Amino acid sequence: MHPTIRLFALSACLLAGSSGLFAETTPSAPPALARGLLMSHQGRLIFSPCRDRNYLDIRDASPAQSVTTALSRLNPDGQPLYVEFFATLDTGQLTVSGLNFAHTDARCHAPRLGTGWRALGNPSPWRLETFNGQAQLTRADGSSETRAVTVQEAPDGSSRMTTDDTPDTPWQFAPKLCELPAQGIVTGWTAQGPAGPGCGWKP
Repeated sequence: MHPTIRLFALSACLLAGSSGLFAETTPSAPPALARGLLMSHQGRLIFSPCRDRNYLDIRDASPAQSVTTALSRLNPDGQPLYVEFFATLDTGQLTVSGLNFAHTDARCHAPRLGTGWRALGNPSPWRLETFNGQAQLTRADGSSETRAVTVQEAPDGSSRMTTDDTPDTPWQFAPKLCELPAQGIVTGWTAQGPAGPGCGWKP
């Protein structure tokens, strides 16, 4: 590994805590969504929250360290990344168990509002955005439609989203890393729906 410190731009805040920044959690606490700055130096991963100059050691606890492996493929030259981890904080170490979203656009994004899903098509370049029970699908030809939707979450992390007028053609989201190298994106879910296959993440 190159000895120069590599910056992976991520933004860090727990969406589950009242303070908006990291607070110590017990080892049994469920993972929360975290955004922050990650640096890699001589094989060591270090995390720094947005609006915070503190640093935390990173441990990739995902199966076969799949999260950091996917990020390495997205970022072979060590350029900055924006990343959203599912993680817990314990005794100064951020333990990463999964990924929601990663992008080579290394800017600290404000937390998104609403519930549901976002997704991008692969290989067809459609886009799906949901907000408070409404889903807007923009197809590859630029046409768009907005429909009311219902989202059902499963215990295994998968999700099924149906439009109220076409319940027999659902969107399916499965918890599996999904890579869009041409767009500089990795997400934590595969997406499959009326517009075709793609990659999904939570708002």
